[in-house]
Amino acid sequence: NYDLPTTFPCVKFKATEDNTVVSQISINYECNPTKYVDVVPTYEGDTITSVSETGNRLIVPSGKTIAAKALAAATNLDTLVLQSVQGEENTHFAYYFAGLDNNDGTNGTKVPSSIKHVVVLSGSIPSNYFYSCTNITRVDLIGVTAINQRGLGEMSGLKEVFLGNSL
Repeated sequence: NYDLPTTFPCVKFKATEDNTVVSQISINYECNPTKYVDVVPTYEGDTITSVSETGNRLIVPSGKTIAAKALAAATNLDTLVLQSVQGEENTHFAYYFAGLDNNDGTNGTKVPSSIKHVVVLSGSIPSNYFYSCTNITRVDLIGVTAINQRGLGEMSGLKEVFLGNSL
């Protein structure tokens, strides 16, 4: 079993004066404990297979992956921090919640409405990955090097996107 650390990284941004371009990014290991209650994952090897029903944030540790439907019980999950996006081209974000691995245009409806904020710390965003995830309002792409075709497509609720220096 994986022992969760007692502190979790919080991503902090420093934007230019007009708040449109991120000019500095840092990770701070002292989070505000009153804002988040962390979801407790269950592991099989390096894979998260399920999570607790309570909690509103999940930070996936480095080297860990998420199985199909592993986050289905996390109905209060608000924030998900991914070290990188896993999966092949056309794998959809809904895979973690509903086990879907392709995009038929409705996969975004399978993502719980509680999910508002997703942070991706590295890698690239595959085609159609967040396609039609209309409830997500903020995406932070810290060390992401590419956003493929429609990777953020049809996200009608999206209000904020933070781009790291890698893009």
